[in-house]
Amino acid sequence: MNGGRNKIKYFKGEFLHPSLDVKDNLLILGFRFICEDLKEKEFFIITTNEGIRIYQDNYFDLEKKKYFIETKGRLLVRIEEKWDLEELNNFINDYNSTKVKTLTLKELFQKIKEKSRKITFF
Repeated sequence: MNGGRNKIKYFKGEFLHPSLDVKDNLLILGFRFICEDLKEKEFFIITTNEGIRIYQDNYFDLEKKKYFIETKGRLLVRIEEKWDLEELNNFINDYNSTKVKTLTLKELFQKIKEKSRKITFF
């Protein structure tokens, strides 16, 4: 017997576009930035009914489901061109600290668009 060597193992989860994607009651926005050591890195704003999170990896687990952000060498927009990082951090902290998160993903996306400058997703 071959012991399963001919078996194809594959990713069992959802694939997400890194710039903007909406799936499974989840909204993702991806950006790049220059960090303190002057290296360019990517990060992703992930919003759900539970709040807003920041991820720097291109994969994550959420509510027992796996997600993979397909960057495929895409060059994400620089966050500094769209949003002041301090304002972004304040927005996320303010949103996450509210007791009742009654915004739909569409309403949250509209708030994010209002807070950012020169943002053109559509």
